[in-house]
Amino acid sequence: MQVLEGGRDAVNILYAKIIRDPRHTHITLLHYDEIDERRYVSWIMGKANLAKLNTALLLRYSDLPELNPDTITRSHALALIDDLVAAATIIKHS
Repeated sequence: MQVLEGGRDAVNILYAKIIRDPRHTHITLLHYDEIDERRYVSWIMGKANLAKLNTALLLRYSDLPELNPDTITRSHALALIDDLVAAATIIKHS
C-alpha cells in the first residue's frame, strides 16, 4: 500500500507513473481526496519491516492475519499504516 500526498498535479503525475511502471501490478485506488495538511510530512517513503509485523495488528483490520489491500477499507488502511508507524514496523526514509 502507498499513500501519496502533495499537490493535486504532483500526485496525479506520480500516480500515472506508478500505473505505467511494470514493477507495480494489481493497482487499486482506495481513496482520492483533498486534505488540509499532510499526514506523513516528515518522510517521503516508508517500507514495512515484515520481520517486525505483528499478525495480531493485522487482525484489527482484517478477517485474516494477512495484509490484503484488495479487502481493506480506506479508513482501515490509514489506521493500519499509522499503527505500523507507531509500532516502529515502518522504516522511514527521507
